[in-house]
Amino acid sequence: MFIRDIVDSDLENIAHIEAVCSGSEASTLNELKEFFSSKSPMEFFRVLELPQGLLGFIGFSFNEKENEIYIWNLAVLPEYRQKGYARSFLGQVLAEREKLKATKISLKISEKNKIAFGLFDSLGFQVIGKIKNYYSDGSDCLALQLRF
Repeated sequence: MFIRDIVDSDLENIAHIEAVCSGSEASTLNELKEFFSSKSPMEFFRVLELPQGLLGFIGFSFNEKENEIYIWNLAVLPEYRQKGYARSFLGQVLAEREKLKATKISLKISEKNKIAFGLFDSLGFQVIGKIKNYYSDGSDCLALQLRF
């Protein structure tokens, strides 16, 4: 298992992972290319690679003014879920938090995603809000935060 920074040649695989994991909420390949070409130094995009290929990615950013890391995407292909890979990605975020001296990590997840909620709950994340009808399927969103 190897977690590394994204490179341009990963974008097609990331678009595939995004489509499988996010369905109608997925970013297109062109949207990913546009984002990646204009990302700032405080935006981090990492992939998790096994010998058989990429199995997931994480995107997060650091807001200096708020002293906060925001995880805006975390995706692992279904056949690799519940094997500790998402937790490994979160280890990367925690390592960056140490370097940046961030005082909180925030994210949003679907209220329907009980497995993801269980992971974040096990790491100490707290629900700090709920947004009704946030997703295109009408499901609600939970805002989660971990403070240090």
